[in-house]
Formats: sequence, structure tokens, C-alpha cells
Amino acid sequence: MTTPSRGAPPDTQTLDAQTLDDTARLREIADLGLNDSDIDDILSEITAEAAAQFGLPVALVSIVLDQAQYFRGSHGLDGWMATTRGTPAEWSFCQHVVRNRAPFVVEDAQTHPLMQDSPLVRMEGVRCYAGVPLVTFRGHVIGSFCVQGPEARSFTEYDLAQLKRYAKRVIARIEERRQG
Repeated sequence: MTTPSRGAPPDTQTLDAQTLDDTARLREIADLGLNDSDIDDILSEITAEAAAQFGLPVALVSIVLDQAQYFRGSHGLDGWMATTRGTPAEWSFCQHVVRNRAPFVVEDAQTHPLMQDSPLVRMEGVRCYAGVPLVTFRGHVIGSFCVQGPEARSFTEYDLAQLKRYAKRVIARIEERRQG
């Protein structure tokens, strides 16, 4: 079992970190046909359920590309993020889930060495985050299933197990569409 990264400096994180611009991973994302709007409602139902369970205002299905992340399912977004349904990848918490193929937990983003300077923290007020990989049946990490909120908080191993269950449901829905 992979231990979730709690934000160790990059040189001590998982050694098999994949780059965001991996051609096979990006091809997998393209092959999944995630630009179809019919998937949004299904995935947004799952994110609403997760947000309620965790008592947090935001839950996302984030697909991480090489330069940006976009939200295929979301609950609780407002303002410009609700309109654009994404952010630059370099701002994102989810990039760390993809790069390390492992959960990423930030209990207090204002003091977290990897996230404290992100505009999502400084301007949008994201303070806590927990995300787990979205792994396709072919083994590619295409993004993250995550929850986030405006207050510092901790996440337990049980919480991460719950997020992994939601991620499996999301991948099953996405793969179901690919099958037929």
C-alpha cells in the first residue's frame, strides 16, 4: 500500500513520479472521450455525495493534463472556477496526486511547503485538501478525486479509504462509457 504524501519535498516523494506530459497518459485521457457533457451530471452526483460525507464544501473529479486541470465532475465550486471548470496545472493540488500516483493530503495549505504560494490558497482560500488517484483500467493516472475546504483539518486513513471508493466509482463510470 502506498503511503499518502503529506507534502514532503519533491526529492523525497515517490521515485516513480510521472510527468504531466507523458504521451501515453495524455492519449488515454483523449481516448476516454471526457469532453462529452453527459458524463458531468453523473460525476457531479458522486462529488455531491462525497462533499456531504466529509462535511466539506467542495469535491471534484479533476482531470490533469500537461498544462491544466479541468473538472469533469464538481460540487460546491463558485466564481470563476465554476465558470472555467479548471485551473492551470501548476496551481493545482491534484498535480501531485498524478505525479506521484498516490494520495496527497494537505491539512493546512497556508503552511504547506508545496502549496502555500498557490493562487488557489492565497486568492481562493483553499486550506485543506485530500485527493486520491483516478487510475484507469489500463493503469494510467488521469487525475484525482478530491475534497477541499476553507479550514485546516486532518484526514484519517479511513477518510482516504472512502475517497478511494469514490474514485473507483468514478473510474467505473468513465470506463463503462468507453466499453459501450
